[in-house]
Amino acid sequence: MLTELKKEFKLLKRFYIFYFIWGLCSFIGGYWIIYFRDIGLSYPQISTMLAVSLLAPIIFEIPTGAFADHFGRRASIALGLITIGLLYFTVPFAPNYLVLLLIFFGFMSLATFISGTPSAWMVDFLKSKKKDKLIKSAFARTMSLVAAGAFFAFIASAFIVKEYGLTPLWYLQGIALLSVGIYVILFGEKEATFRKGKFRDALRNSVGYAKAGFHLIKTERNLLLFVISIFFTSFFMIGGLVWQPFITELGLPVYMLGFVFAGAALINVIVPNLHNKAAKFFGSEKWMVVGEYIVDGALFALLYIITSPWIAIAFFYISMIGNGVVSPFWRSYIHPYTPSKIRATTSSIINFIFGIGGIMAFLIGGFIAQNIGLHATFLVGALLASPGIITLALIKDKKTKGVKKS
Repeated sequence: MLTELKKEFKLLKRFYIFYFIWGLCSFIGGYWIIYFRDIGLSYPQISTMLAVSLLAPIIFEIPTGAFADHFGRRASIALGLITIGLLYFTVPFAPNYLVLLLIFFGFMSLATFISGTPSAWMVDFLKSKKKDKLIKSAFARTMSLVAAGAFFAFIASAFIVKEYGLTPLWYLQGIALLSVGIYVILFGEKEATFRKGKFRDALRNSVGYAKAGFHLIKTERNLLLFVISIFFTSFFMIGGLVWQPFITELGLPVYMLGFVFAGAALINVIVPNLHNKAAKFFGSEKWMVVGEYIVDGALFALLYIITSPWIAIAFFYISMIGNGVVSPFWRSYIHPYTPSKIRATTSSIINFIFGIGGIMAFLIGGFIAQNIGLHATFLVGALLASPGIITLALIKDKKTKGVKKS
């Protein structure tokens, strides 16, 4: 067993280092809603900013997916990380709300060069090495490594906020993203194939890639149900809008959010590696994910009556445990269904659909948070996400080893 692990880490060490450094790009992650509230933005303004930023994938996911398919995953990832890193330096200087809208639209436009691409990069590498059996365990380990990096970033951010305030976190975030982009250029694993020819031809072919991806989703029942579930469960994103202010309004000092999120990151170092055991316990991956979302929905509903920050933090951690256990399912599910040629583009299509759900979630969440309250926002998120749980239950999931098929 130990020998196999050593072989795996030797084979994937460059990917694993990449994911760890990427996790370090989390300095602002525990505070950004608080930052925008501190500079005077309302919840509808923040949620509109998030919704507008999610329009970017609708416009750019398919052509940037084609960019990754043509020029290579590594080039696409490096371009996205470096340009986003530079853009982070502009946030504290934004003179008004309109400029912030444009900056966040820029963030998500550039993020389309990255979304789905690191996983496709690693999958293609493993397939080229005839190591397909490592795909699922590798995804679990990368989640742990991202979380480990995030743990250190969140701890550092807590001390920085206590001493210097929130603004320096934007600069540190930019520096971290630039660093990981440079790492990808200098040390990223070379790809097995490189598509030659002119990019304008690849851009023209992106329509063909998209059609092939949509056709695959439409004709493959499990993929179709997966995508429908992705859309509805995106309404759990409402939590991303209100967790930070909800916990602090219950009485937790703002700087301590870094420690709270560090705890969540530490949880995610461990729990993704429990994925296989959890799937075996539930009987299949599908029922494992369904169970996790039922728990999430119940927690969101119960938050309506919670008044203690410590109970809220406990609920937050329970939700993080569930999300960490099931995350390898979401990140790796489509890869056995998609050929390498359209894998990045198909991932982009799914991110596009997730983005539509996210736009609706944020707009609804911002309205409810401002006019009814943060407690009610969680409850509405749970109700809107429930059709996704039902749809997920309809997927014919492959059973884990040792479990009979139904």
